[in-house]
Amino acid sequence: MEDRRIAKTKAALREGFVTLLKTKPLRDITVAELCRVANVDRRTFYNHYNNVGDIVDEINDIALKILTDAVQGLSIETKEFFDQFTKIFITNLDYYEVMIADRSYYELEYLCRKMLREALIAYYSTRSSIDPVHLEYLAEYYASGINSVYIHWIRHGRTLPLEELSQLAYACTKVDWDSIDLKGGTEHEG
Repeated sequence: MEDRRIAKTKAALREGFVTLLKTKPLRDITVAELCRVANVDRRTFYNHYNNVGDIVDEINDIALKILTDAVQGLSIETKEFFDQFTKIFITNLDYYEVMIADRSYYELEYLCRKMLREALIAYYSTRSSIDPVHLEYLAEYYASGINSVYIHWIRHGRTLPLEELSQLAYACTKVDWDSIDLKGGTEHEG
């Protein structure tokens, strides 16, 4: 467990980072500027991080841990899974908003997509007759789509109420995967 002073310093640096990211691209944020905004000495910064990118990694790790803990034990077949996903997303909205606007969200997007893909594979592997290779591709497709729903929601003014956002993400998983034509429409009517 981290010392409270260290946790407070890191939190100030993360908050300062998000503040700066609202005004400039990630690539233009310097350690000196971040330390000034967070009111933290540069030496203190370097006691905890090597560079600004380490803060991005830390924020992503924290967000993924919170998300993973929130959906732990919930099946992707339940709307509650997506209610938790949406709740965590909203809790960190300032960060996601600036990361998505800056297009610096690839690592977090990848980790969320991977978590969703694995949950879909785990659920459908025992409920579908689709072979494992096709199942992996379908899970990637649906996980990417679900992620894109959230990204689109942020980029386009959050026009859906949160309940509808969760419902839409949940609906993406409710496809009868066994009805998907994997043979390319080669069947002919008699």
